Formats: sequence, structure tokens, C-alpha cells
Amino acid sequence: MVQLNDSNEDVGEPHEEVTYDPDTGTYSRRSNWTDGETPSLSVAATVAAATETPVEQLRPLAEVIDTDALDRTFAPSSGAASRYPSTSVSFRYEGCHVTVYADGRTVVFRR
Repeated sequence: MVQLNDSNEDVGEPHEEVTYDPDTGTYSRRSNWTDGETPSLSVAATVAAATETPVEQLRPLAEVIDTDALDRTFAPSSGAASRYPSTSVSFRYEGCHVTVYADGRTVVFRR
């Protein structure tokens, strides 16, 4: 795996590094959604790294998926990770196939 420097991050916000797996051709990021980062922010950061595009130049994620619903689905208070650990949501965004998992992973395959 190759760790990428995610220069698209907002200063002061907690973010994990995006990694690239050349064997699978995927970019991934593991987040702890109890520290304030949301799934929608993780998606934007991971897709930005995968497409080498600054976050602010990406199409608004809300044009593709209901970001409030995505964030609520995986919110720590929803208990999805503990009750339904295999829960995931997949969709296309910015030419990528994106999957968000209940365990905090965001995986992006660039098409």
C-alpha cells in the first residue's frame, strides 16, 4: 500500500491518510466517526485524493447522494457498526465507485 499525502484537507480538522492499494486499484481511508468526521467528509477527501482534485473543485456530493442520510446511517448514535457490521452504502461519484462501510472505511475505485 502507498500512503498519499492528502493536501485537500481543511486545516484543523481530524483526517486520516488516504492509502492506495495497487493490487486492487483502490484508494481507502479509515475514519473514526466518533471524533467529528462524517462519512460525507471522508468520501470527499478520499475521492479528492483518488482523482487528484482539490475537494473544493469536486461536484457537490449532495448532488449525488443525500449526505444527511449517509451521515445519519453511520453516525455513532445509530449503532450501525455494532448492530450491522457488514452495512455498506455504494454509489458513483466523480467517475469513481465509492463504498462506505459501517466500520469506518471509505473505499474508492477510480474508473
